Amino acid sequence: MPRPATAPVPHTLDNHQIANAIARGLTTHPDTPFRSGLYLRYQTMIRSLRRGSTLSQAARQGNLQLTHVQSVLENAGVAPEAVGL
Repeated sequence: MPRPATAPVPHTLDNHQIANAIARGLTTHPDTPFRSGLYLRYQTMIRSLRRGSTLSQAARQGNLQLTHVQSVLENAGVAPEAVGL
């Protein structure tokens, strides 16, 4: 009996995976030197994500623009579609 053809489901990341991807992307992102003010705002965002905030809420709490967050995620090798951007 053949299986019915189904479209592949796009893989989306949960908040912890997004937080881990952001942390990974920060290590090599050229605009966020370690311990800079921007780096520390990303750490606030990562904590918010791990506590259950949505990506946009966490970005707002960290006072970060979603376009910059997207570049950090792309630096980590994560497609914007995987996080809902």
